[in-house]
Amino acid sequence: MTSAMTCPACGSTEVSSSASIQEIAVPFSEPAVVDEVVDVCRVCGTEGDFLDRNQARVEVAVDAATRESVRRMIDGLGNQGITMAYFERAMRLPQRTLARWKGGECSSPGVALLRLVSTYPWLLEVADDSFDAIAAQQKVVEAASRVLRGMVRRQEAYGPVLAGQPVSTVSQPSAGQPISATFVQR
Repeated sequence: MTSAMTCPACGSTEVSSSASIQEIAVPFSEPAVVDEVVDVCRVCGTEGDFLDRNQARVEVAVDAATRESVRRMIDGLGNQGITMAYFERAMRLPQRTLARWKGGECSSPGVALLRLVSTYPWLLEVADDSFDAIAAQQKVVEAASRVLRGMVRRQEAYGPVLAGQPVSTVSQPSAGQPISATFVQR
């Protein structure tokens, strides 16, 4: 398609446009899919969005995917037994905040908080303990211990390759003993 637009690099009006589909990753959601316009100067070869049409399309698609991710994160926390009331109480948020967020009224800081808690649900326990440093450190160690125990179980079930890394030694501790795993670098 030829138009009267000009190339920002050389000033030529010999510009063609084509459509391109771009997928943008959005955590806890399907990717945002954007139909972009790509303009190409047939004289100098410069490519881009010469009329700045794509930014608004990207923002609309990412906003929609982010709203869906908020709903998914809140539902996912609920599936783990974390109620909206507990989340709000632990984080000292006003009542019905999560209901508003789930309904589409979630700010960027709210999305960031949901992503952190969805990734590390134990952060709610830290918040519920008023962010006490000792309690926070204990929760980190407990979470790491759960991860390591899972790695040991997978290693026992699937053999000597753990998370793509050969394991030279892994020991299953008795109650109250630390887990140890030694990884061999490739």
